[in-house]
Amino acid sequence: LQQEGRVEVCLNGVWGSVCDSDWDQSDGLVACSQFGFDLAEPLVYSGSQFGDGYGPIVYSNLKCSGFERDLGLCDGNKYPLSTCSRSNVAGVLCRDNCQNGEIQLVGGPDVNEGTVIMCQDGLWSMIGDAEWDDNDAQVVCRQLQYSSDGSMSKSGSFYGKVNKTLAATSYGCIGTETVLTECTNTMYAYDQGKLLARNTSVAGVYCVPNEQTTEPPVCAVTPTLSPIPMCQVGDMQLFGGLNDAEGRLMYCYNGQWSPFCSVDTVVASVACKAKGYNLSTASIFTNGEFGNSALNYSLFSSISCSNSASKLSDCSFSAEGCVPTCTNNVGIRCYTKSGCVENSIRLADGSIEQQGRVEVCIDGIWSSICDDGWDKTDSFIVCKQLGFAEDESTAYIDSVFGGGYGPIVYSNVKCVGHESSIYSCPKSVYPNITCSKGNAAGVMCADDCVDGDLKLVGGSNDMEGTVEICFDHLWGLISDSNWGDTDAIVVCSQLGLETRYAAPVTGSKFGKPNKTVHLNNVYCSERETRLTDCTAYKLPLNDGSQYNVAGVSCPAPPVTSTTVLVLPVESQTSSGGVSENTLYVFAGILGVCAVLSVLSVICLFGIMFILQQKRKGSQKVDEFHTQKTEYDDGSMPLYSVVNRNRDSMVSFSSSGDGFVKMEQ
Repeated sequence: LQQEGRVEVCLNGVWGSVCDSDWDQSDGLVACSQFGFDLAEPLVYSGSQFGDGYGPIVYSNLKCSGFERDLGLCDGNKYPLSTCSRSNVAGVLCRDNCQNGEIQLVGGPDVNEGTVIMCQDGLWSMIGDAEWDDNDAQVVCRQLQYSSDGSMSKSGSFYGKVNKTLAATSYGCIGTETVLTECTNTMYAYDQGKLLARNTSVAGVYCVPNEQTTEPPVCAVTPTLSPIPMCQVGDMQLFGGLNDAEGRLMYCYNGQWSPFCSVDTVVASVACKAKGYNLSTASIFTNGEFGNSALNYSLFSSISCSNSASKLSDCSFSAEGCVPTCTNNVGIRCYTKSGCVENSIRLADGSIEQQGRVEVCIDGIWSSICDDGWDKTDSFIVCKQLGFAEDESTAYIDSVFGGGYGPIVYSNVKCVGHESSIYSCPKSVYPNITCSKGNAAGVMCADDCVDGDLKLVGGSNDMEGTVEICFDHLWGLISDSNWGDTDAIVVCSQLGLETRYAAPVTGSKFGKPNKTVHLNNVYCSERETRLTDCTAYKLPLNDGSQYNVAGVSCPAPPVTSTTVLVLPVESQTSSGGVSENTLYVFAGILGVCAVLSVLSVICLFGIMFILQQKRKGSQKVDEFHTQKTEYDDGSMPLYSVVNRNRDSMVSFSSSGDGFVKMEQ
């Protein structure tokens, strides 16, 4: 979750961990304060609860009092004087400054609707949507000072999910209660709720907005202009940025430098054009990212620009004598094309490849989407467009994956569910949007797999590779801790491969995809049929950075000898017709027959000639008949012999092993 983790500090340009020796709540309080959380009692962890990290351990024996601005100001040992085991890295859970039972709505397009979050044990937490109905919604709206009439419950993470734990589910409100804590429910402990939050749909509500009352603006301060000009009227500068494309926006108004307390996207675009950036998009920063000037107010009350304006001096300024103050000065960022493919889409800055901030390529810039109205239907379309399984996805709001570098170009996306891409969904498009960098939308997509499925990736063939296993519709990895022969045998067996000589492979030898590590310390006894039958430690969703992953090499099946039977010609036919080899054999037989026929005719004429000579020399007619009979009788054996020889030759040719082998 966003409020817990291993504590890391940047020392000499390297991210390093903190040893848990003497690590206590005072140290955790300073860390949480440095992270930007409110002053509330933290929960501290020891024993590398969140892993030991990649970098060195740079602090140990910290002794913070609790009032220091950062951990570097606390007493303790600093690298290289720190001594600590990798299994003793400190972690912290930073609490919110809220009272148990308080509720808020987040993620909705307006303040009167959104995902319900409730304060439990000092932490803002979500509520499961099991049995969530309009009676529960009435109580929520009443507690938030809205009318309970017309309240509507929203299920299925309708307004998205935030990266927080799950507090409770199965609320059974009657509808007359004044606060949600008066209703029956099933509460979860923090660790249990954290595990359930990822795969549980959460509750939301729509409350009928209260009637708006128009009040005159409060005069906060009356600017006093110096009589001495400090700048050239109409000049504009960006201060505090890393380059000249970004910074705190300052404008020379009546000869004085003035910050901006608010701007819209058109004003920001005109300011970028004045700086020489021709792209129409710009980002607006409202949280003092580029620092603040000495003034906490503008010298003018408002500014309005047209799209055709090329510089801020072309815009209309209003100065009504008094202006409201602002906590932070506005900053902007201008852009040049980054070279992305127009109308492509990607997920950025997620811990794993299935999640991240949604970015679209518009005008050659990777740009974000505002989370106003962002829900699971929108995230479903994004995941489908990216090629993930058309399964239930998770929508994230409040820049869980960061605000990104590019501008926010879409807002109030309203996908129906049948669209092929996010570009086909109804939406508001830049510059007709208002959204800060702290409200970028994100998603987590599902893979097309079921729990326990296995596959091998990264190997040189299908019989080896890094082992991936599916849990919660996510392909993930297996830590190579204690990975051994019996584990490899079970994997190869489940995949239908040979198990004899199956070999375990460690150290991420076949590569390490950007996926969560599902299992650690797997132990199989070899009798299991599936890897999920083995004992293992199931890990929560993680970025896998602290683990090497397991692979296997399954042996190739043994090669067996094959006996080739050469059939006689008359048997060598297939269901599809006569083969080419058979035609060759028949042609040979016909040729032999033709030769034998010619020889037979020659022999026959020779015999007839001899008999005719004998007949001329004979004196008796009966002898002639006898010779003719002998000829007739003798010719048959001779003919028969020739005929039998031909049959033998046909048989020899039809069993012609040499011919068939030559074709082979």
